[in-house]
Amino acid sequence: MDRNSPQHPTEGFQSVTLRWHGYDVPAGDDGVAGVTQDAVPIGGSFVYRFRADQAGTYWYHSHQVADPQVRGGLFGGLVVTPTEGLRDVEGLGNTGDVTAVTHVYEGRRTVNGLEGDVPAEGAPGTRVRVRVVNTDNGPVQTWVGGAPYRLAAIDGHDVNAPTPTTDALSVTAGARADLEIDLPADGAGVRVEIGGASAVTFGRPLPVTPRPARDLDPMHYGAPAALAFDRNDERTALRLLVDGIWGEPLFDRLPPERMHVVTRNAGAMKALTRSTEPFPDLSRLEVATLRMPVLLLNGDRANDLHRRVIDELALVLPGAQREVISGAGHGAPSENPVGFNRVVFWTLLHGGRT
Repeated sequence: MDRNSPQHPTEGFQSVTLRWHGYDVPAGDDGVAGVTQDAVPIGGSFVYRFRADQAGTYWYHSHQVADPQVRGGLFGGLVVTPTEGLRDVEGLGNTGDVTAVTHVYEGRRTVNGLEGDVPAEGAPGTRVRVRVVNTDNGPVQTWVGGAPYRLAAIDGHDVNAPTPTTDALSVTAGARADLEIDLPADGAGVRVEIGGASAVTFGRPLPVTPRPARDLDPMHYGAPAALAFDRNDERTALRLLVDGIWGEPLFDRLPPERMHVVTRNAGAMKALTRSTEPFPDLSRLEVATLRMPVLLLNGDRANDLHRRVIDELALVLPGAQREVISGAGHGAPSENPVGFNRVVFWTLLHGGRT
């Protein structure tokens, strides 16, 4: 999916906005009434537009008078699958996909709006992924009866090297947990118990299963993933670095000349991130002892991280020259070379003083 454009009318409800829980969207589509948009009044409408390029399990809910509106059911699941689809694991065929949105209405636990057992499709001998979405303001206990499961993802992010378990799992308020289950080849029943009052069921009928005595601790589950540079996946490493610095998915949109500069520096970045030697601990007092001319430079499109660094250095070095390059971000030398060179040459000629 390239673009998501849900439109919600408000006829018959209070004014509303939509908040995309856990999903990265532009600020103007984040649904915070009075901050990023006006609340949509009765009879009005608003179209949310964003790229659905973040695969995983999420949800959305009203964010205007949110407590009574969410308790009343103004929410829904949001599932974004990879372009290539869910992977074929261990020859079990394409993984089946079931979304289980759970909510308590006036003390009654429901799954997808239904009480009690909710049958789901899943052929014997295949693997299914059950996406549990907790839309309440408290945790819900989840466990599987009839088969072990793997905790495949938490809050939209895959777990590395998940292993089979039969432990109970606490899905916290607003959280999501993707459970992968290998259905028995003989069609025996499997129950994904949600809160002890509702369940997603597969296969032949199976009685309600009691909650396991042990709880799964996600902090000690799975295995650490190898760093991208450690597995020689330089492109992924650079994407994580660039997108992390900028706070948005910028890497894949870099023009060819900027991409060339970034990939050219991959070796240096790899050495820095894999080095076991700590970076020097340089205090503010030590920085303030600098006696040479200092030029503090950033572009007017610099991200928040870089602006904060420059702001902090300006406080410590009040005598430093500070300049902003128009039409540039972190890559000012290539984004506006004329403006960059003018400032640098002026600084060299005048010793960094105005």
